[in-house]
Amino acid sequence: MNIVNFTPLPALTGGLLIGLSVALFFVLNGRMIGISGIASNLLVSKDNRIDNFLFLVGLILGPLIYNLISGKEIIISISIASRSCLIDCNLPLPIRVFLLNSLIFT
Repeated sequence: MNIVNFTPLPALTGGLLIGLSVALFFVLNGRMIGISGIASNLLVSKDNRIDNFLFLVGLILGPLIYNLISGKEIIISISIASRSCLIDCNLPLPIRVFLLNSLIFT
């Protein structure tokens, strides 16, 4: 997070919208929102396939629609540390331990 560009009101509004959508999804569907679970159910399960598909499409189209309506550019930047964490954190534990040991003890 870049504290210089921190905007508390949009951050609060976004957090409230996320919380509202989670609560609404739970009340209407009886289950919690989890991206990995929704993607897995879309590919594997026969239940709620359309709901899961529409939710994932909404995740992709939501920012694009916001961009069209507001005219503001959506800037996403990933630092080098974040990139390495995205790669390292998704590796199985034995591989992470091996890589860490090879970095420390060489």
